[in-house]
Amino acid sequence: MLEAKVDQFNLVMRPHDFDLLDSAEWSALAEKMIQSFIENTRIDQLFGQLSESDSFRPAGYNVVYNFNGLPAHAIAFSVKQADKGLLVSTNAHFWNMWQKRYFEKFNERLELFKLFKMIQNPKIYTAHFSRVDLAIDFIDEGIDVGALYRSIMDGRSEVYYDHKTKKTG
Repeated sequence: MLEAKVDQFNLVMRPHDFDLLDSAEWSALAEKMIQSFIENTRIDQLFGQLSESDSFRPAGYNVVYNFNGLPAHAIAFSVKQADKGLLVSTNAHFWNMWQKRYFEKFNERLELFKLFKMIQNPKIYTAHFSRVDLAIDFIDEGIDVGALYRSIMDGRSEVYYDHKTKKTG
C-alpha cells in the first residue's frame, strides 16, 4: 500500500503594505495576525497557550512563539523585516500531532488546503506556502529501503512502482 502525505510545511502571511510599515507598526500588526491565526485555526484549543519559544527558532526570525515541549514548530516574525511576513513552520511530527488532535476535538480532518482556507484574511494579508515537503510511504510492500537507496546512489537502479503487481524496479 502507498500512503502519500504532507510531511512538513512553511506558511507565510505577508501584509499588503509591508514596505510602508516601520518596526513598531509591523510588530503590532504581526501580533494581530498571530491572534487571528489562533482564532481561525483554534490551535489553542488543541495545544494550550502559545508562548515565547524555548527551543526551535527559524533562522532570521527574532520573535518566535510555539507550544513549548512539543516537536519543532514555530509562529515567527522578524521585527525589522516585515517583507518576510509571519511564518508558521512545522515539522512532520508536529503536523501529524496537530491533525490527530484536530480530528479528536472537532471530528473533522485537517488537511493543508483546509488550513489554508481557515487562515485567509485578504483585507490584512496575503498567504502562501513557501515550503511543502511530501512523503510517500510504502507500507507492507517488502522493500529494503537501505538496499534501494544504495542502488540508486550507485546508479544501478531507477525507481518505478507498479501498484497492480506491487513490484518495484
